[in-house]
Amino acid sequence: MPDTDQTALFRRRKSGIDCPMCPDMHTDSTVAELTSGKVHLQNDADYRGYCILIFRRHAVELGDLSAEERRQWIEDIAKIGTAITSICSPAKLNLSMLGNLCPHLHCHIMPRYVGDPEWVGAPAFRTPEQRTPLTEQEFTELQAALKTALV
Repeated sequence: MPDTDQTALFRRRKSGIDCPMCPDMHTDSTVAELTSGKVHLQNDADYRGYCILIFRRHAVELGDLSAEERRQWIEDIAKIGTAITSICSPAKLNLSMLGNLCPHLHCHIMPRYVGDPEWVGAPAFRTPEQRTPLTEQEFTELQAALKTALV
């Protein structure tokens, strides 16, 4: 792989330097702090309940975690999924752990609804600018409901 600016940035972030998730400063979207990390609600009306769990320390791969950390990570993802399902009633939950743009362990817990914009044949990853936001009241109410469910 040629050493480009993009490669250098990725290497720095992978080592924990300039990682946009270290420390996790996204307090306005925080729903809960679980054992393995913080849960953040995304403001997206098409995917109501879409959350991201960000691991509590800089780690890149599941293999970087101890057996207990991995167990807790999976338990927390399941707990978040249960909360989203009980509050939002999606048709399906999609789970994604990517990391090529930000190599800090995180999991997208995305509720999918029949007929959502990418229901057939496409992953539902959009930038915040591409999302249809909830109203401020809807976001606040959903955040509070998820917070209560995750306590």
